[in-house]
Amino acid sequence: MEPHERLVARWLTEEWDGEDQELPKWLKKHVWLNFTMRDFGKPHSMARAICLKLLENHKNEISMQSTKI
Repeated sequence: MEPHERLVARWLTEEWDGEDQELPKWLKKHVWLNFTMRDFGKPHSMARAICLKLLENHKNEISMQSTKI
């Protein structure tokens, strides 16, 4: 993960209450250049962007167990 993604991820997992729709000003100041305008400032959108990038970067590590039908 990039440093700006780590900073947002830490805030999302340690301080965000899951309901607020805005990032704190101190966090916005540190990451505003690193996210698209569509994702920036919206905790749910930023979390989605980080998760999708992690999944894309680690897709080879994800395996599905075969299930018998």
